[in-house]
Amino acid sequence: MKKIEIKKIIIFCKLGLEESKELRIIEKTLEKHNIEYKTYVNTRENIVFDTKNVDLLISLGGDGNLISACRYLAKTDIPVLGVHAGNLGFLTEIRANEFKKEFDEYSLTNYKIEKPFLLSIQIKLKDGQILQKYAFNDAVFNRINHLMLADIKTSYKGKIFNTYNADGLIVSTPAGSTAYNMSAGGSIVYPLSRVFMLTPICSHSLTQRPIVLPKSFFIDVFAKNCSLSIDGQEVFMPDEFKSVKIGLSNVRANIVRKKDSSYFSVLNEKLNWGELDD
Repeated sequence: MKKIEIKKIIIFCKLGLEESKELRIIEKTLEKHNIEYKTYVNTRENIVFDTKNVDLLISLGGDGNLISACRYLAKTDIPVLGVHAGNLGFLTEIRANEFKKEFDEYSLTNYKIEKPFLLSIQIKLKDGQILQKYAFNDAVFNRINHLMLADIKTSYKGKIFNTYNADGLIVSTPAGSTAYNMSAGGSIVYPLSRVFMLTPICSHSLTQRPIVLPKSFFIDVFAKNCSLSIDGQEVFMPDEFKSVKIGLSNVRANIVRKKDSSYFSVLNEKLNWGELDD
């Protein structure tokens, strides 16, 4: 196969790793290959990358750091390679101490790019403005007053189809199905599926169950006594927004994976599902 030309890279590292040996391994490898790079630290503040002529972003940290990178790169085609310092996550692909060898293999196109859909979140503010946000994993409506239940109404094409009296509601992408959604009893969904999920959090009615909706649907959510959290990284309080329109967008992340990587092998490893046949 044709060799990938890489001339410029963004390194996006988790806060606390800016002086780490893992970061230095990456920087030395890129210097050896005469590749231009710029390092950003994930301070959890709004970061604007200089993406001009960038061929790849390397996320150093865990799954949360990679999710931040994908959100910042929404509407670009820049691929994201996850390098983890610590325990292997669902998204981070390689270990930092293996980076030199793995990066050489990436240059020889032994990798593929997966493109999971991001969640589109249109937030109507109290002053009438509409903010467009994207989520890799989920948008979560959480009750803020623990003496009161969340009162969440969902509608499709102007018609109410469910009211949730619960601790909250998770709206999840397939890629995010193994995050909070799974903890709340939602289904695990293959990450490249064209669906999204609504999962109530500790519903006060046994009839309220998780539901899977197709990509063509956009639902309106009206929530009382609730905050809105986007990927656990950006939070809106109830006095800030009036309603939220949510659905699976056409915007995708671009995640670098090894060609022989298997989603089910990761599930097997992380969830202890038992042995898989070779």
